[in-house]
Amino acid sequence: MIKGLEYLFLGNNQLDYLPEEFGNLRTLKLLILKNNKLSTFPSTINRCNKIREIYLQENQLTSISNTISECKELEVLRLERNKIEELPVDIGNLEKLKVLVFKLNPLSRVPTSIIKIKKLKSIDLQWNLLQSDFNMYRDWLNELDKKGCQIKLHEKWE
Repeated sequence: MIKGLEYLFLGNNQLDYLPEEFGNLRTLKLLILKNNKLSTFPSTINRCNKIREIYLQENQLTSISNTISECKELEVLRLERNKIEELPVDIGNLEKLKVLVFKLNPLSRVPTSIIKIKKLKSIDLQWNLLQSDFNMYRDWLNELDKKGCQIKLHEKWE
């Protein structure tokens, strides 16, 4: 693998997989893989311990490995227009996360651990399949709102 690589732009390339060795890019800070055909994402992403921004919009991802919660420097995570049904339970461990975008996925529930993300400034959950009653989320959404987090939801909840 390429040593010292900080920025990797592989968007619009029809990629359908990433090798597990991808995790060896330890100095990587920015990863752009939008508009590909990825259906899985390497669980070795946690070894990219300097990564700050991940852009995976418009792929075929059905899930995100819980190891992403070990990316302690992560500030931006964009996963809109995928096929993700569930967020990792430990997503709340991403203490430096500022922007979280999961719109246009078949997301059915949101883990309440998100409330632990103190620096979260924007969360976009529009156009998902959140089936639960809004009251289930009201408390943690209110808590995020009090911290100044911009929240975007489907109109029926706003």
